[in-house]
Amino acid sequence: MKRRLVLITEIIAPYRIPVLNALAQIEDIDLEVVFLSETDPSLRQWLVYKDEIRFRYQVLPSFRCRIGKFNVLLNRGLARALTKTKPDVVLCGGYNYIAAWQAIM
Repeated sequence: MKRRLVLITEIIAPYRIPVLNALAQIEDIDLEVVFLSETDPSLRQWLVYKDEIRFRYQVLPSFRCRIGKFNVLLNRGLARALTKTKPDVVLCGGYNYIAAWQAIM
């Protein structure tokens, strides 16, 4: 039986695409990746290679700003995405974004 895995991570980083493609090929995993933003133009000038992506994904609508020394990333639609996907497992790439705390709840 395949386990539905939702992986929540910040941006579509080019170096993660091959890793996520490999994870999606594992027979027992039904992978969907939720990106909190497509990229971060203030910190990264990466190109997004969507044609190389071989897994299901979505990019949540987001608002990014800087408050003092901190980068703040706010999203909407995570609860809807999780309800729609009905994952068995949710994996967050950290705890530094509000969306990660929302996923825990």
